[in-house]
Amino acid sequence: MEQPETITREVEQLQQAAARAALLFAHYGDRLGRRALAASILLMAVVTAGIDLLPGYGSIGWLAPALLVLLRAGQGAAIGGEYGGSAALVVEYAPATRRGWYGGWQWATIALGLAAGIATAAALSETMDGPALRAWGWRLAFLLALPLGMVGLWIRLRIEETPGFRAVQCVGATARAPLADTLRTARRSVVVGFGIVAAVTATFNIVFVFLPGHLAATGRAPLSRALAAALIGLALGTLVPSTFLAELFPTRRRYSGLSLTYGLGSALFGGTAPALAAFLVRRTGVTLSPPGTPPP
Repeated sequence: MEQPETITREVEQLQQAAARAALLFAHYGDRLGRRALAASILLMAVVTAGIDLLPGYGSIGWLAPALLVLLRAGQGAAIGGEYGGSAALVVEYAPATRRGWYGGWQWATIALGLAAGIATAAALSETMDGPALRAWGWRLAFLLALPLGMVGLWIRLRIEETPGFRAVQCVGATARAPLADTLRTARRSVVVGFGIVAAVTATFNIVFVFLPGHLAATGRAPLSRALAAALIGLALGTLVPSTFLAELFPTRRRYSGLSLTYGLGSALFGGTAPALAAFLVRRTGVTLSPPGTPPP
């Protein structure tokens, strides 16, 4: 089982990679269309399956950790390209009077995906002994990425461009430099969206990423029980205002606006929040829960 410090470093690295990739995906998503999302799901499926097939250090030496870092960066890049485009896709396809409902489900499905991952980890840790889980059992979860990704790619390729973006294309109003345009004309919206994303992702990563590993590492709960508790929490907290964020930006710059707010907010606050929680636990010596209390 990974220690909380290792998990927090991985989360931070993923969020930083996501922030950089979000800007690249946003540029093409606002210039060429929302179908740029097909690239993000294909990338995620390939690099996750690559982790599953990666030989260990005993087989290829230093190449194993080097390739692992590269593949994890690929996962972060796929995450960065996904959020802004998927939120824009859902909101632009939703009926005008139902955008809040559909946008809520967009974020809920992110939580459901994480819940499925947590449930898989809990099931494996409950049914397999430690040596077998560390030796090969963990690969079973990663192996699922390839067939799931191919199904998702097939669905994505069958989706037509959104009506809103088609209308923008028809009048020749697509932005030539959407990121620059967003920063020049929608700074207030970027700041508002950044604040919302920072608060949500920081809370989310502490409660659902940091705490399960922390509880297990300190012996306060078995890993399977900690993961089960996180799973229940996810089911209760899936609605986040994706629609509100999407409506902060016009269609021609929506992918860029969402990617900027999500990428920067999650990297600067969501990705660093678990690391800060781990630091406070070490600094205060209080292991009950972050942030703890100051030492005497």
